[in-house]
Amino acid sequence: MTARHRLIAPDHFGGLLVLIVSLVVLAPLIADRRAEGPITGLITGLLLVGALVASGTRRGIVVPAAGTAAVLVALAGTGGITTDGATPGWVLGIITAMLATTPVLVLRRVLQHRQVTLSTVAGAVCAYLLVGIVFGALYRTIETVDGDAFAPPLESAATYFSFVTLATVGFGDFVATSDFARSLVILEAVTGQVLLVTLVARFVSTLGQQRVIPPRHGSPDVHETDAGDTDVRPS
Repeated sequence: MTARHRLIAPDHFGGLLVLIVSLVVLAPLIADRRAEGPITGLITGLLLVGALVASGTRRGIVVPAAGTAAVLVALAGTGGITTDGATPGWVLGIITAMLATTPVLVLRRVLQHRQVTLSTVAGAVCAYLLVGIVFGALYRTIETVDGDAFAPPLESAATYFSFVTLATVGFGDFVATSDFARSLVILEAVTGQVLLVTLVARFVSTLGQQRVIPPRHGSPDVHETDAGDTDVRPS
């Protein structure tokens, strides 16, 4: 099967967007159920691998990441790394750290696109949504370490609280009570608005247009013509 016909392939962010939306929709539906851990872990693992593949990450990185995610999912599903039925904080920390790389990789990839396409816009939306998922995992980790960080406890509503914060809706049903949690809430709210205004809106407004990619340090200056061709000039 060629890369063009795969659901997720380098620079094809449509399939990744479907995975992200699936995670956001399924998270509250499987709350307080025995299968919550394995299902959420499986979707998270697929999300991680999908983001790496769509970002054009080397196979030497994707395979170990997929293996690590598979081990964590298997252990969580069998109760091998649970404490009193709950996933320990160090496991959540590893998952959060792995997820935190995904929006950075996606952003780096879409910013290399010379022409703004629907895939570019989808990639920008993916990066925005991935930020919400990462902060949700981070809140879940913090609550495992500090049970008084949020009131009432977030538990399975961590992703919901994250996206409410990212969109600056602020319903007030959950509140950050510790200083560290409040700092993270502020950081997420600001990050979400910056991404929407400076990245997503920019790509939508320039859909179909050519972009000028700044040359790397020490490389020849590359200037794009109106026809999309490049004119390489010595630095």
